[in-house]
Amino acid sequence: MKFQILAFILAAVLLIFTACAPVNAAVGSWTLTEKVSDGTPDSLNDLAVEYTFKNDGTFNMVVNDVMAAEGTYTFENNVLTWSVNNNSGSMTMVDGKLVHTTKVNDKVVVSTYEKH
Repeated sequence: MKFQILAFILAAVLLIFTACAPVNAAVGSWTLTEKVSDGTPDSLNDLAVEYTFKNDGTFNMVVNDVMAAEGTYTFENNVLTWSVNNNSGSMTMVDGKLVHTTKVNDKVVVSTYEKH
């Protein structure tokens, strides 16, 4: 009987800790699904980009099956801020997708990534 009570108490404590742990919605692998430059959709036929964000705050980026970058990130209030060497940037989570907006050659480029 003592063992059953102890097991119940331990299970309740684990449940409480698990329920209180913050959920990092960014953790996982994300694939580029849409790229729009100045309002015009770009073809993704020759471009495959995947980010993998890990629980430990690190990530990697693979472009066309080649490791392109490794760095660190934080995720807070639906904003993912990443850092690679001395460069940094951010993405915003919108409707379960990560959206990155940047300027390239005087064009506004919006890249959308979906989790898989």
